[in-house]
Amino acid sequence: MDNRKNNGAKVGEDRGQGRKPKATELELIELLSPLDEIAFKAIKKGVIAGEFPYIKLFLEYRYGRPKQQIEVQAQQAEQPLFSEIHYEIDYTKLSDSALKEIVALRNKQILI
Repeated sequence: MDNRKNNGAKVGEDRGQGRKPKATELELIELLSPLDEIAFKAIKKGVIAGEFPYIKLFLEYRYGRPKQQIEVQAQQAEQPLFSEIHYEIDYTKLSDSALKEIVALRNKQILI
């Protein structure tokens, strides 16, 4: 048993999972709104002073974060799409006509 019944929410029980309600987000915004001007002044002061974290924060909000490029390197050697298949054939069980046909095909491959 993989204990799935123990995962996630249970009926009638709120354990704080999931996204917070929009009302909670709005309350937080209202609570922090009086600090907007102070925060902007602090960022402005940091940018004017040439402090890198403030400049970085300002540029990320103003122009967006630059795209991150990740280089992936494969560690495996290339494998051919179609590998040659080698069968072991017991020629003693083949008829004479089948053997002649095989010899003719092999001779034809050599000529090609």
